[in-house]
Amino acid sequence: MSKTAVMDFYWKSGGHEQRKDQLRTVSADTAQYERYLKRIVKYEQGGLLIGAGTWAGHFMEPAQKFGFAVKGYEVIPATCEAANASGYDVTMGFFEDVYDVVEEASVVTAWEMLEHAYEARRFLESEKFKVETIFTVGRTDIENVPSYLPQCTQQLQQFDKRKEKR
Repeated sequence: MSKTAVMDFYWKSGGHEQRKDQLRTVSADTAQYERYLKRIVKYEQGGLLIGAGTWAGHFMEPAQKFGFAVKGYEVIPATCEAANASGYDVTMGFFEDVYDVVEEASVVTAWEMLEHAYEARRFLESEKFKVETIFTVGRTDIENVPSYLPQCTQQLQQFDKRKEKR
């Protein structure tokens, strides 16, 4: 299925309206993000953190407090606009658009995003991830994600909020 077909389905199914409603009612789980960041800064302190699938940028403020410069990519126009209105640098684009800037990053995050990504396996296996990059994912329990962790980075952190203590 092409990217265009995926987005056509998403828009025709009303997915964007549901996300707008969630945007109005969701509050950031800052404590959870801070737990994740405490683990990340054991490997990398500061530098550029790129969020693939940033949504409304809720993770970006805690990441800035931990000393990261932040940049995001989001496919949903309403949430991209909300993130930019909050002062974050979020570009409208697909998950795979991160390829173009990943070499600049110290950390790449994909919180609960891979299950929505077009060709997530190809993204995870990309040779563009340099060894120094920390790649973090929210979950890996989906079919199109490899059963092994990408070999392209030495420092991969997995976070599963279903298993994290609140």
